[in-house]
Formats: sequence, C-alpha cells, structure tokens
Amino acid sequence: MGFRGWSRQSSPSELLHDYDNTLSGALNYYERRRNMFLKRAYPPLLALVVSISHTLATHAKQLEPGEYFLVDVPDALNYHHVHSDQDRNLRISEFVPRGQNVNNWREMVTIMTFRGLRGVTARQFAERMIADADNECATCSGELLQKGRLEGYRFALTMLSVPRPASGTSPEWNLGLVIRGKDSMYLVMKAWRQNPSPKDVTQWRSILSKARICDNRVKGVTCATD
Repeated sequence: MGFRGWSRQSSPSELLHDYDNTLSGALNYYERRRNMFLKRAYPPLLALVVSISHTLATHAKQLEPGEYFLVDVPDALNYHHVHSDQDRNLRISEFVPRGQNVNNWREMVTIMTFRGLRGVTARQFAERMIADADNECATCSGELLQKGRLEGYRFALTMLSVPRPASGTSPEWNLGLVIRGKDSMYLVMKAWRQNPSPKDVTQWRSILSKARICDNRVKGVTCATD
C-alpha cells in the first residue's frame, strides 16, 4: 500500500493555521496538531481524503510535476485512511489499522508535509522534537536513533516516549522519520498508545527506512510505488 504526501500548493482549511516557515513555527504547529488530535475535538474531513491504492504505478502518469513523499506500508498490516487536512503550508494525512478509527485507535501512521520550511536541517527538526518530548514530563524522553542520507536526501530518525503527557491526554510512543526535501520538510510518524515491543519497533524502522522522496520534475523520473 502506498501512502503519499506532496508539496504542491493547496487551498487553505478552516481547521489549520499557517505556521511562519521557521523551525519554531513548524514545531509549535506540530505540537498544536498533536494536542488537537489527542483531544480529538474535530471530525475527519472526508472531502480531503488522500489518494491511497495498493500501487501508485497505475496513477503515475496522472501526478502533476512536483516533489512527492512516498511511504509504502505492507498490505498485510491492513492500514486505511481516516483523516486528512491541509492549509497553504502544511498537509496532514492519518492512517490506522482496520477495526480502529480516528477517535479510537491503538496504532497510527501520520504523514506531515511542511511546505516552504527553509534553513532547517532534518537533524535540527528532529532534535527540537526530542527536546520537546524530554520536557513533557519526568518520565518522557526522546532519542535520535539514526541520521544520514536516503537516496541523497538528509534524514533523521527519532523515538519519542510520552507515557504521561503534561496535557493529560493519552500516552504515546512515536517512531518518527524526518526527511529534508528540496521543496519541503517531510515527517512520517508511527505512533502507539502502549509501549511497543522491540519487534514492533524493528519492523517499523524497516518500513520507514524505505520511505523516499520522488521528484518527477527530474528528467526520466517516474513517481510510483512497487
């Protein structure tokens, strides 16, 4: 199954507010989104459903020129789309296993595209997330698991543990991959409500390691999943 995020201009949404294209603004926005989501004070917007298919290959010719962030999740895990939203600078898409929903989930995959975020590296973005997790509660923590390049794009992989959020919301453990594209910063997060087993973390590290940026403005490049 292919999950897709992209950085093309899109219409504003009444639920989202533009950030100021800085690291601080982007991370503050991420925190507001996380708190909004955990409190779940709004319904999913079906009109903004992201395109999902077992393969994007059949849709490749329909993609407009641009930079795309592709995340492939094995069909056997049976994830489906439950929520999307976007504004001028940010797009969010969320997915859960079938049998779970946006209001009652145990596991979730979230893809975020921060358009126009300049002068920030993937590592800087990740380190700010880690610092925020460390400051959330006495037993909360964040860790930089890995950094490097994926097909030429800088990335950072984090693990955040928030067992007792200061806001009083539900606990969350989060494996996050940040990738610095040419047009945008991309973040894909795998979240659990309970502390994941080492086997689960290893499985999802492998899945996230296959995430990639595809730019079909480059001659000869076609953006599609296997």
